[in-house]
Amino acid sequence: NAYLSEGLNFKSPIGIRGFGLAMIDIMRGIADNIGTLELTDSQTRKYNYTTSLNLKNLIIPFSLDGLPPVPKPLNRDIDDLYKPHKKEIEQFKECVGDNKIQEKAETIDFLLDAFAPIAAQVFLNLQHTFAQSTHNEKDIIIAIKNWLDDDKFFHTTMISNDLDAYSLLENYVGMASARQSISLDYCIGQVWRHCQPYIYEKLSFNHCNNEVVASIVKLDERLKRYAFGPPVDSVQQILALVDAEVLSLDWIENPMIELSDDGWKLIKDENMIVVKSMIDSVLDSPHLKKVNSPLIKHLLSNDVISAVHDDLGIATDKYGYILSEEKSVNRIAVLGRLAKGTIIGVDAILECFGKRPQLWASKAADHHEAFLT
Repeated sequence: NAYLSEGLNFKSPIGIRGFGLAMIDIMRGIADNIGTLELTDSQTRKYNYTTSLNLKNLIIPFSLDGLPPVPKPLNRDIDDLYKPHKKEIEQFKECVGDNKIQEKAETIDFLLDAFAPIAAQVFLNLQHTFAQSTHNEKDIIIAIKNWLDDDKFFHTTMISNDLDAYSLLENYVGMASARQSISLDYCIGQVWRHCQPYIYEKLSFNHCNNEVVASIVKLDERLKRYAFGPPVDSVQQILALVDAEVLSLDWIENPMIELSDDGWKLIKDENMIVVKSMIDSVLDSPHLKKVNSPLIKHLLSNDVISAVHDDLGIATDKYGYILSEEKSVNRIAVLGRLAKGTIIGVDAILECFGKRPQLWASKAADHHEAFLT
């Protein structure tokens, strides 16, 4: 907050690249400096925003697709509606973790085939959904697989992405708080979150080819909008700032950007605005070959490290130690985002505090003990 108050001019529009969790944190930091977010309904978690300043169109977020973050279920009781049964999870783990299936896989169909029946069963067990009586389990499974395979696919059980961002946010808040019918895409995202620990466990250090690995990572990244969604309160705060005309969604979807003497000119349809401050809230993809660090470039050029895939990060063994092109192990360890691909979901919180760092620490301790003796 101190940085925001010193580093930004609240008298002119502030652009924020990105429409995810980091954007929400920045938005809240700005809003708290110049006004008050007040909870007005404890049931719906609705907020009201007040400020003594004239701040119309102060915060201008935008992203490539303009699709908003999807709130997670409001409480455990609601979240449990999306939780697969233990037997289903065990079958899922057995299927996606089978080394022979992984070796033969030419696509990610083996993962979709294992996941879709679980999500379909959860969806059909929900009391209020977009489903019609004519949709049976087979129809839903096919729709799930098609949507996971193609983000442009649409089914009558899904909410249309053609809705404006404000309407999408309102609808997803209603679903997250169990106050309105559930769309299939929302259900898929929540079931995927429950399956994620097992996806990360069974598909890290897998036997799939590099193209399949890249497809798995791409799908997981796409579903983070649902699986790593913010709390309902955060989305209601976005809506409160829009209602107060402090935050505008008029430029949310891939605006044209031009540099001008006054700043960045954002143009969308017939709307134009100039932002004098710009905040980048998007984390770069873990694309090893695009990293400009002299250290990384040197290690790559000398074949000390190698990429899992042209679009992914450093290849490591299960202890976090890097693998060369010849698959020999080097005594350099890499944990975190730049190792994405070898480990699926490497930058997820559950992985940061999971067994991966523990495995590295154990092996590092062994190396140190060997060095001492």
